[in-house]
Amino acid sequence: MNVRLFSIATALLLLLGAATTRLSAADPQNVGKIAAGEKTDAGEEPSHAQGETPEPLSAAQKEFADSLVAALNSKDAARLKALIAPEALTCFDQSRQPYLDGWLRRQFRFPIGKDYQVTVAKLPPDFSAKATRVKFPVAPTDALIISYDGAGAPRTYRRLIAQQDNHWRLILGCPTDATIEKFNKSEQIKAKAIERADKLMPQVKEPLAAQVRALVAKGDRMGASKLCAEELHTDLLTAREVVARVSGEEN
Repeated sequence: MNVRLFSIATALLLLLGAATTRLSAADPQNVGKIAAGEKTDAGEEPSHAQGETPEPLSAAQKEFADSLVAALNSKDAARLKALIAPEALTCFDQSRQPYLDGWLRRQFRFPIGKDYQVTVAKLPPDFSAKATRVKFPVAPTDALIISYDGAGAPRTYRRLIAQQDNHWRLILGCPTDATIEKFNKSEQIKAKAIERADKLMPQVKEPLAAQVRALVAKGDRMGASKLCAEELHTDLLTAREVVARVSGEEN
């Protein structure tokens, strides 16, 4: 395996939040993670780890959570965007639109089953001020936490929210120029990985394909990626793209 390529791919996985090392809690953004270890979009620590205060769930918050789950399961980007505070979308001009588009796509990766549980936690007063990768046009006040079973593994879908005009809204952070620069570089590297994955797909035969699907079904995408990397003699990032195709996640 090309050592330099492997190092670049590994670094990119860390940047995208797909590695197993947690990022700094000072970079809060809207986040979605697997409770067992899949990392967030922008490195927020688990619920209550940074001075959050659990609160009783209000009827309005439960109604909002139900609307959010319905939007996620419909895989309708317009429906999901309608739940975001309008002020939080204003910064996404042409240069930042790809960042938003990528965020929206990631929200539809894991369907949420009917038996989900909703909790909320009050964010600490200095939550927004500590953000370094994003700035908040609207300060989030609470974390909405949806816990559910996904493919036999416990998952947690977590989002920042605030109340506006008596309605709860999702709050997105506006990525800084430095964040956008890193994002654009990562997209260029990912595009090359996609090209390599396209060339490798004809080599993905049984039993490898079945093994990959079995690992994905257990929620072990990293294990599936490592398996593909070893069997196909490629880097982890390219292997991750192969896994997405084999498991049907790409669609």
